[in-house]
Amino acid sequence: MMLKKMLITAIILTFLLMPIAFASDGNYFVTSVKMDMTVNDDGSLLIVEEYLYEIEGSIPGIQREIPLKGNQSITDVSIETPGCYNDVLIENSSSTKMTVWFYNDEAKTEPVENRQVQVKYTYNFNKALTVYDDCAQLDYYVWGKGWANSVDNLESNIHIKDGKDNVNYTNIPEDYIISSQWSTQDTLTTRVADIPAYTPFEQYLTIPKDYFKSTDNAQVMNMNAKEDG
Repeated sequence: MMLKKMLITAIILTFLLMPIAFASDGNYFVTSVKMDMTVNDDGSLLIVEEYLYEIEGSIPGIQREIPLKGNQSITDVSIETPGCYNDVLIENSSSTKMTVWFYNDEAKTEPVENRQVQVKYTYNFNKALTVYDDCAQLDYYVWGKGWANSVDNLESNIHIKDGKDNVNYTNIPEDYIISSQWSTQDTLTTRVADIPAYTPFEQYLTIPKDYFKSTDNAQVMNMNAKEDG
């Protein structure tokens, strides 16, 4: 119950993935997602995400949007599409929009069709974690409610460099979880299956404040997150 109450004051990272197909003669489905997040000691998050799409028909590309709040920012974006050529457009304003077009040929004249496509997003998320007087909190949506289709398999790996000691976590909801445990001393691995459309999956962590050498890239709240007593 304590963790649920702390959700009220935590800054929620709403990773609403809003895919938009740029052609009307095809469709796509998300087969699997793998996310690796490293919590840096300055409060920033290094995130690497790999999406495997099953494309039916012809879809030249998709758009991914990450909403931002206040002074949050996405920096150092890298997008890779192993096995196919691409064009990429990155726009930053009140959100970060990443548009990727897929091609079979180097001249980029043949859009992909009827095949699987892997997309790897790498970026830093700044001011996403909140540091309080007594601890730090991370409330992170691994799968946002903006997806209009389901995902078959999802794996989340959250890396805490100083290790798991005194780090608490909870998953919301627990309905689709296959396993969630510390796979190594510093990595929390969670596997989820068959998340329905428009259904978010959230991971919430509290981390010791002394893990952080600075708060340059974190939100700072001059108050306790935990309730007294």
